[in-house]
Amino acid sequence: MVRSPKTPVYARTPYRRAYERAMLGCRSPLRLARAQRALDRSPGRATDRMNSGGDTPQLSDIPVILNRRARSPRGRVPGSSFNVGLNKAQVTVMSSRHVGRPVRGLLAVALAVVVAGTTVASSDAKPKDDPSRVTVTGSTGRDRPFVPQDGPGAGTVASGATRISGVSGQVVAANFDGGIDSPLQSLASADLWWRWTAPQDGRFRFSTFGSEYDTVLTALEGPVGHLTTLATNDDDGDVRTSALSIDAKAHQTVFLRVTSKTLATGLATLSWAQEASASALSSSPSALTAAGVASVPSSDPLTSLAVKTASLSDLSTVTTNTVTSTTTPLASGATATLYYTNIPLTGDTGEKPQSKLWQHGGSWWAVLASVAVQPSGTWLWQLTPQGWTNVLLLSTATDVRADALSLGDVTHILLYGPSSSLVSIQYDAGTGSYALWSQRSSATPVSLPGSETATIAVDGTGRMWLASDNAPAVEVRYSDAPYTSFSTAITVATGIRPDDIADVTAMPGGIGVLWSNQATQRFGFRVHQDGAAAGSWGAMEVPAKESALNIGHGMADDHLNMAVASDGTVYASVKTSYDTSGIPVLGLLVRRPNGVWDPFHPVDTKGTRPNVLLNEGAGEVTVMYTQSTRYDNILMKSAPIGTLDFSGSPTRALAGAYNNVTTTKANWAGQVLVMASSTTATGQFFLTVQAAPVPVAPVAGAGSVSVVAGGTVQGTLPVLLRVGCGRRRRRWV
Repeated sequence: MVRSPKTPVYARTPYRRAYERAMLGCRSPLRLARAQRALDRSPGRATDRMNSGGDTPQLSDIPVILNRRARSPRGRVPGSSFNVGLNKAQVTVMSSRHVGRPVRGLLAVALAVVVAGTTVASSDAKPKDDPSRVTVTGSTGRDRPFVPQDGPGAGTVASGATRISGVSGQVVAANFDGGIDSPLQSLASADLWWRWTAPQDGRFRFSTFGSEYDTVLTALEGPVGHLTTLATNDDDGDVRTSALSIDAKAHQTVFLRVTSKTLATGLATLSWAQEASASALSSSPSALTAAGVASVPSSDPLTSLAVKTASLSDLSTVTTNTVTSTTTPLASGATATLYYTNIPLTGDTGEKPQSKLWQHGGSWWAVLASVAVQPSGTWLWQLTPQGWTNVLLLSTATDVRADALSLGDVTHILLYGPSSSLVSIQYDAGTGSYALWSQRSSATPVSLPGSETATIAVDGTGRMWLASDNAPAVEVRYSDAPYTSFSTAITVATGIRPDDIADVTAMPGGIGVLWSNQATQRFGFRVHQDGAAAGSWGAMEVPAKESALNIGHGMADDHLNMAVASDGTVYASVKTSYDTSGIPVLGLLVRRPNGVWDPFHPVDTKGTRPNVLLNEGAGEVTVMYTQSTRYDNILMKSAPIGTLDFSGSPTRALAGAYNNVTTTKANWAGQVLVMASSTTATGQFFLTVQAAPVPVAPVAGAGSVSVVAGGTVQGTLPVLLRVGCGRRRRRWV
């Protein structure tokens, strides 16, 4: 029932008063009354309703409403929470014994008034029974959880092509059904169709880079049923995705068809942008000299910028969906630095084994591509108190994905794509920013034909190793400082499929390479010792082979990411191909310093694209991943290093339509940044470690007992315990 707000909330039975005061953690009826009055003045009071369709609850009525429900709120796990309408009353289930049972008892729920917003929101907190102390802060995800849509997000025939437009943009669609509540997927259509209308005359480039399968891209025009081909492309450079360019007239209609070449299922990405004219390229400086930054030769594709600026005419267009810039009004013709809450993104934050983030000089840094800034390209971004700002142009290409390896003041960045290259930058403490590495200011090209992704690591001798896939081989290349060229490919393993990938990481005394092999349905691993001949590798290892199940398509899928402890323990988050409900989809492979692999550690029975983070100081391993095989919420689970038990419920770290979690290669302490991408921008959150609770000893009250010498005593003494808002309560113990 709903009581009148005029009724004093403390005019109840003694039990009810104690209940309500306990919920606020304080024995003050005045504070509860003030909370009720603030609630009555909140907007939308008259029309707000419970999710169940009931009447608007009063703060004091929440326990009554919860007790009327057959189960705890939405059947959530301990520690989860939800907001009850616009009144922002947040209810948290505090004890595991209340899951699936009516909520009863003095401390069954804790009620708090939270900051009012504009939407009815749902947010998951850390489960109360989770032993982990890792928590989420600073999430930039949407308040309302994203609900993935069934079926492809594009037309499956030309007549049903999805309409798109704009000078630049990006769309993502699934060519499969399912993949939301279970890992099972079925091909809905080998072809996905879009219908693009040219906004103006010009030459436009279309790309499927970032798609999860081998694509063929075709541009067509004409009436449906009589379409003619303008251009088509299978493989773009070294990669198996596609790209093409066409000349278009304003208002011209072009049909874009993305075909799964091997009938594989997955998400297809289609991005487009107008190509810069020759005059625009010549007017855009390929090298700038400012604030003591040395100019770069005009033949060098890199641009060194001490301060990124944009003209005022650009400011009105620098916005992507909900991403906006923060500027200060300036006089006409002046320039301003732009800041973004989330980075306006071209492409995504993939690929799975790669890292886009690192921390240095008191700031977080990211390498991502964008056409929303000028000039467009792949930039180094800095996270400042005002937001993200792009500070150094690394490449004019937007179809590359970075793997960043930070080693002190120098960060090496592999820009993987149709034409891959290695860029190195150096931190300048005087400017608080980066410039090109003094030992090599130019990019080092590297050809990686037939690959899906690539990563880099530096061993104890300073030699850099690059791992990639080139079915049927797993390949590595090496380069010695200052990394001006790479060796020819060295084959580490054979027999993999085109959809398999590899990852390389530094270990004490050497490096290790992990790869997926969906042909054998297992993962593989090999070690190279520092100082050994480049082609001399340890025996092949099969991680957790005793745990492999003969279910579905086996244990291995092309999703893997590694972290290494100081003692050499390797933690690898992976995805399986069991594709069976109730069977682990995500798990952790662990290699001990003696070379022995643990049995498979299950993480979750759903999810995709996991990343792993290690906090040795806190003794925690954290796995972050997308909730389903579509763009979805980002979830996380943490477990103690000693048990690696991930059986608890996940925490929703980033709510919304996101994918491709990425973070730093380094192990973390204190706080770490994690990022994912929507189809237009990044989202982010920080992981922090809560301090362990400090136990407070009880204080013995007055009392007396007597006993003869050498005997024992039994009885009770009152003990004063601090509860609620600091009040002391007498307990008999």
